Amino acid sequence: MFRFFILIFCLAPLFSFYGCEGAVPADLDRAAKVIRFMSEEYKLEKTSFPALYPNCLPSEFVKWVFSEKGKAEWPDSLDNDDSNPDVRNKAFKQGAPIVPRSVQFFAGKTDPNGGRQLIVKANDAARTIIVEGYGDPKKKPDLKREWDLPLVKQVSKFELNKY
Repeated sequence: MFRFFILIFCLAPLFSFYGCEGAVPADLDRAAKVIRFMSEEYKLEKTSFPALYPNCLPSEFVKWVFSEKGKAEWPDSLDNDDSNPDVRNKAFKQGAPIVPRSVQFFAGKTDPNGGRQLIVKANDAARTIIVEGYGDPKKKPDLKREWDLPLVKQVSKFELNKY
């Protein structure tokens, strides 16, 4: 019995780190949560995405999220004042993350001169969105996450006219 507890005590730390990406800077984590929020089914259903891209492919999502129509759907940023209570209250009511001002967002590949950045990629075959966060774009990513993009129902032709 004593050996069992020793074995558990020795192996527990190894399993606690299994599958973890390590310490992730808070701003890169928040940036990834912004894209995750934008790609959730209940959010996408209320946007122009399914009307403009009825196939709802991940590559189409990446194109849309960086388009003018997609950018209009992004959550608020605290560009001017980190303690603006109106922005924080609105985000809290929507369940939305606040876009970190210290991170730039790019589609597909890093910008070597871009500073802290989140790269948004797509894998259409697996129907996944992939994000990579870089504190230094010349090094390996500090964060890498992927998730399935939901297939959002197609909107009616009446709703399509809004966009």
